[in-house]
Formats: sequence, C-alpha cells, structure tokens
Amino acid sequence: MVTSLTRTNPVNVPLEISHDESKNVIKVYYVKDSFKYSVEYYFDGIIDSSMTVTGTANFKDIIDSYTDKVIDGYKLEKTENLPLTISSNKDANVIRVYYVKNEFGYSVHYFYDGTEDTSKLETGVKTFGETIGYTDKVIDGYRLDYTDPASGEITISVRQTRMLSMSTMSSVRISPIPLSTTITVSKMRACSRP
Repeated sequence: MVTSLTRTNPVNVPLEISHDESKNVIKVYYVKDSFKYSVEYYFDGIIDSSMTVTGTANFKDIIDSYTDKVIDGYKLEKTENLPLTISSNKDANVIRVYYVKNEFGYSVHYFYDGTEDTSKLETGVKTFGETIGYTDKVIDGYRLDYTDPASGEITISVRQTRMLSMSTMSSVRISPIPLSTTITVSKMRACSRP
C-alpha cells in the first residue's frame, strides 16, 4: 500500500461492464499527501520544547531552512536532518538545531594613580556564564581605592561594555558582549596620616 499518496474520487465507479471494452475502464488518480514535520531547538543538549516549530508539507518536499532562535550568549553548534525530505513517517520528519555556549574575550587592566600599568594586563577567553577572578597586583606604597559595584561581583550585559573597578579577589560573571570585556582595577598610593 502506498502511504504517500492520497486518492481522489475515481472516475466510473462503480463500473457496470458493457459490451464495449473501451468503456470498461476505471481511472483512479492520486496526489501527493501532506505530512507533519517539526523543528526542535536544543541548548547545551537539552531541548527547549517551547521553541519547537511544527508545520505541514507535501511528500518529498524539501525543507532546507529554519528560523534561527539563538539566545544571547549562545552560538550554533550543528543541525541534524537538514535539509529534510518529507516522508510519510512523521517521526522521521524532524530537524534538530543545537546551540552551545559561546566564548568571549575579557581583559583586566590595572591602574595606579589613574595611570594604567600595561605590563600587568591580563587577557583571556571564557565560556558564557563562567566566573573569572583576578589577581591582586598591589605594589608597595599603594592600596585598593574602591570597587564598583560594592559587591565586587558583576554581570556584563550583551549590549554594553564598561570599565569596572573590582575589589581584591572578587569574581566576575561573564555574560555575552559583542566586544571584549574590560575590568579595571584601580589602586591609589597609600597616604600618611598625621
């Protein structure tokens, strides 16, 4: 039995046999049937069912695109079953889109009396959501001036980059940004008290 075609109304049914064989013909016409398909989205290997898209297409149609649903901090890892040729098996008519956490650059700048000491610059790359810390690089005669924010922990948003001052041994949560993240540590010279 062919499951990929749908029968339309046959011509000459029921057929009453006559003496004219040219009229003893039943014509049965088929057209392609339509079948459901879906596009599933996975983040770090876990499906987000709220993003699943379903559709219907004709047998043997080719689905060669999908709506990109990447979220901030992630990137496309791979797709499965793309392009998809529609079959009569709806369980096989699934495109899977996999996203993984992206990596972002960061830098830590150290300033003494407002002047950057570039020899102490720290740079690196971390995965979205990872926590980083920095090394206290106080030098003789200096002390930490201030931290911003006071908690010493920050999230750098996707849409902004800003200079930040951090307290000793605090940690920073990295969120996605289009350019490298910059963390600024300010130190001031120690003052003698009367």
